[in-house]
Amino acid sequence: MKSWWQLKKLAGRAAGLLFFLGVLTACNRPHPNPEIMDPIYLDLVRRAQEAEREYQEGLSKANAAHLAIQSSQVNTLDRQVAKKDWLQSRQKLPFLEERAKFLKIQAERRRVMSRLSYRLAFERGDDWPEPQEYEFYKAHRRLREAPQSWDHRVPSNIHRYSKSELFHVEP
Repeated sequence: MKSWWQLKKLAGRAAGLLFFLGVLTACNRPHPNPEIMDPIYLDLVRRAQEAEREYQEGLSKANAAHLAIQSSQVNTLDRQVAKKDWLQSRQKLPFLEERAKFLKIQAERRRVMSRLSYRLAFERGDDWPEPQEYEFYKAHRRLREAPQSWDHRVPSNIHRYSKSELFHVEP
């Protein structure tokens, strides 16, 4: 029969071995939801939620304008203003709905792609997510959302030259 001290020592060693095996196996398992580590996916989800909120606000604004039309008297300025507001909000609704659906689809697509790319990177032992991919995403988004008017995109060169250079006339 073993003494109390020997049993305690054996239990400590067994606990240490179990802890070591747990750490060894836990460090080498893939993450079950890798998309929550993907900044592109998180940005798409945030933008999809904002677009859905904007669509719901537009829908409530259109309904409020429609109620204002129904409650106003015929041939009054209030009715004309409410009708104008209702028409404008109804014209924006298809665009807002399309944008919300598009961003939701993009987020779902990115979720699937991030899971696949994470699994491949995990098997190869590479870093994931790749930092340059997020930089490319930010640059692409900045270019897509840039104003399309030439007034906004082309800077004026007049501040680069002095007046004597601009109006210099050779004899």
